Amino acid sequence: MTLRVVLAYMFLSLAFKANSSDLDVWLENPKVLSVWSEKPLSIKFSHPAPDASKVPVILEQLFGRMSKETHSGISVQQYGGGRVHDMKGGFKAVRGSLSDFATCYSVLESKGFEYTKTFHQPFLVDLSSLAFTKVMSEFSGSHIQGEFNRRKVHYGFSMALAPMNIMSAKPIRTLEDLKGTKIATIGVPPSIADSLDFNAVSIPFPELYTSLQQGVVDGVLWSDMGFVPFKIYEQAKFYTEINLYMPTLDVCVNRNFYKSLSAVQQSTFDKYLSLSPLILAARQDQFIATTETLYKEHEVQRIQLSKDEKKRWMDAIESNRADWFNACADRGKDCKSLTNDIQVMAEKYQDYDVSKLMDEIKDL
Repeated sequence: MTLRVVLAYMFLSLAFKANSSDLDVWLENPKVLSVWSEKPLSIKFSHPAPDASKVPVILEQLFGRMSKETHSGISVQQYGGGRVHDMKGGFKAVRGSLSDFATCYSVLESKGFEYTKTFHQPFLVDLSSLAFTKVMSEFSGSHIQGEFNRRKVHYGFSMALAPMNIMSAKPIRTLEDLKGTKIATIGVPPSIADSLDFNAVSIPFPELYTSLQQGVVDGVLWSDMGFVPFKIYEQAKFYTEINLYMPTLDVCVNRNFYKSLSAVQQSTFDKYLSLSPLILAARQDQFIATTETLYKEHEVQRIQLSKDEKKRWMDAIESNRADWFNACADRGKDCKSLTNDIQVMAEKYQDYDVSKLMDEIKDL
């Protein structure tokens, strides 16, 4: 299972329909500008999610809201299914003007994104996707943006995806329970499996269910965005909340396209770029909240590690973090200080949720 496939799936898995809420009302009722005198602008957005995803619903709503707000003065056409580029091709497609903006996954780049990848460290924070996305936004100007600029693209945004947890056929409450087990991993670095002493098994998405059913693997290390659509809960009745890390999704913009926008167009586009990760993350958190009932219906037992046990897991993985700091230092970057700053900022946004988001955006 490649990380590209994992990220593609997690991107398309955001295309769920959440229950009606204040957020729905806000999305459907923009404050239409009294006058829009700019020339019509059609923007091309590309991503590799398969056509079967029917394009993430929330992005569709967001872009539709921007169109309504501007009297159809700005519209976005989405191109998915790999028609423009694959997972790794976003940067090239944007630089080559094949797309005006696109998903540009920093995690797939071999170097140059040390600060951005610092947000992927295991056990970095224990936050919701929305709260962590808010934390990331605080560092976009100081750390993330420059790494994208050096790739000759304009930085769009980054957002946190759902945290990685374990669903298993037998309960996993301790490192001893995990030791030696065969766990299907979805994009998890091999060093993590080595540190936590389990056997990582790469299995295609469609085969996860039968692999659990037939005992080929003992569990799956993934997220609710994968557990639910693939019905992992039917075969794995134990859910261990470890919040290993949160993958991220990045978007970048063609520089020439961005510079070609008028001041008014640029201001509106910037507003929706800044709103997109927060709205997407909020929707994701809303979906995750609904899984509790589903798991109960299927008699899934949720396991939370004790404070002392969680520390043991964190200690076991600490060497990975030290290796990362050294790799960053070799490239002239202080990822250790950034890590400390992220954790301090996480305390500030510990309770950041959709209600606080709505307070911030209700007048936009």
